[in-house]
Amino acid sequence: MSYKKTKLIPGNTQSVAVQEEFIAEYQKLKEKAENGDFHLFFFDPTHQVHNTINGTCWQTKGRKGTVILKSNTGRRRISVLGAVNAITGRCITVITENNCDKEMVIAAFKQIRKDCSDNGDIVILLDNASYNHAYKTIDEAKLLGIRLVFLPTYSPNLNLIERL
Repeated sequence: MSYKKTKLIPGNTQSVAVQEEFIAEYQKLKEKAENGDFHLFFFDPTHQVHNTINGTCWQTKGRKGTVILKSNTGRRRISVLGAVNAITGRCITVITENNCDKEMVIAAFKQIRKDCSDNGDIVILLDNASYNHAYKTIDEAKLLGIRLVFLPTYSPNLNLIERL
C-alpha cells in the first residue's frame, strides 16, 4: 500500500480545433493592442477561504495522533478580481470579502476603466461564469467602452491570468 494524492484534470475541455480558433482570434487582438488600437486584458476572480484546508497524511490510529486546528466557520473568504494587461503585464485588482457577483465584476470593470486613463477602448477576455454573462454586466461593460470576448467553455488554460 502507498499513500498518494489524487490528480485533477479539467473535465469537458474543448477540442483542440476550438482552442486553436480562439488562439488565432487572440493573436489578431494582441496585434491590434500592440499597435495601440485598444487595451487588452485577461480577467478572472479567485476566491480564497479564510480557513486552513485540511490535508491528509498517514497517522497513528485513534485520536491521540490527530492534530486539531482552530478555525472560523469556513464560510468567509476573500475574493480577488483581477485583470492582467496582455501587452504590458500590468495587473489591476479589486479585493473584497463580499461574494463575487455581477456587482463586483462591474466594480472591477470600473477600476479597469479608471486605470486606462487615456479613455481608449478596452477588450477583456474572460470565462463563462454566470456573473460575467449577466445582462447588467454586459450593459455596464458597453457603457464603460469595454468589449467582452468570452473564452471557449472549460478552457482555463487559455486565460493568461490563471498563471498568476
